[in-house]
Formats: sequence, C-alpha cells, structure tokens
Amino acid sequence: MAVKTCQVTCRDSLGVGHTVEVTAQTLFEAVAQALRLFRENDWTDDAQRVPDSVTVRVRQPVRAPVEKSLSEAAGLSGRFTEGFFHRRSQTAYELEVKNFQSHQLFKLLSRHYPQLCFVNSEICLDDGSVLSAFVRKGRCQIWELPEIRQDGHWRLGAGAHGMSLEQAYDDEEVRADAERGMLVEALDHWDNRVLKALKLR
Repeated sequence: MAVKTCQVTCRDSLGVGHTVEVTAQTLFEAVAQALRLFRENDWTDDAQRVPDSVTVRVRQPVRAPVEKSLSEAAGLSGRFTEGFFHRRSQTAYELEVKNFQSHQLFKLLSRHYPQLCFVNSEICLDDGSVLSAFVRKGRCQIWELPEIRQDGHWRLGAGAHGMSLEQAYDDEEVRADAERGMLVEALDHWDNRVLKALKLR
C-alpha cells in the first residue's frame, strides 16, 4: 500500500481546530500518528478541551495538475511512469514534441511548483545533440551530452544487435536503443543535483 501525506484536523470540544501533517499507509495509521502528536500539545491537558472529532484529508500527488499542464501545452503527446527516487515520489514523462524545447515549459511550471525539481533530456533532430536540463524555482541549468558518449551508445547498440556501426545508423531498433541510452545518461547527470535540492545528502 502506498504511503500518503495526510492532513489530520482534530476539533476540540470548544470548536477549535488543530491540524498536523503525517505520512501513513492507512487511515487508522494517520489518525494514530496525529493523536500522538496532539497529546504532545498543551491544549490536550485542559479538561474542558477534549478531542471531539477528527477529519483526515489525503493530499493528492502533485502529478495531476502537472500532467494536465504538460498535455495541454504545445500539443504535447506522450506517456508517464511513476516511481521513487531516494524515497521521494518521481514522475517520468516521455514526450514527443517538434520545434519546442521542453525545459522552457518546465521553467514556467517550476515557478508554480517550487517544491519540485524538473529534469529533462531531449534530442535535437536537426544536429543529433542531446541536451539535458535541471529546472527548479524558475531557474534552468543546461548540460550537453558529449559527442564521445553519444558515439559510445551507438557502439553499444550496434554490438547488442550484432552489426557494424555503419549498419547501426540505418537500423530503427539500434537507433531506439542508442537514443534511450543517451537520454537516460543525460537525465542521470543531474542525480546529485536533485539530491542536493531535496536535501538528502
């Protein structure tokens, strides 16, 4: 069962609401954690202020509004996957766009979602360059995958499919493997920067 962030509000017998945020897998776990936290506060020592009702609100993942924004912007199409990166929620999008640099979109989104880090990599179809960007709080850093590393991915793809490098450039399967490897490496370039931004180091 997935861990959710929950906002638990306890209204006391005088009608005053007290709210804490906890992470839990079940509703009961969220309430138990919240009641333990409430007991540490002075208001629970007052005999006239006993807990009267408890309300739990489960915070929805940020993915929903971001997904909508991505799909509406510039006619983007693609798919996404969800997972975890060092115990933090991660959503990965694969987009196909033309005449558009995705990191410009992420710059705009990052202003509205300052708690998120956006990392993207993209291949320029004009010259084959692979750009990667780290975007947070409206700021963007760009890195380009060195050509020697791009060649390495083509060689790996050619070797995996048992063909020469010249043949590999015309093979769709090798191209897909090489491009995926380049994009993943370009994304991985920012792992330490993301960890630093999330203060996990």
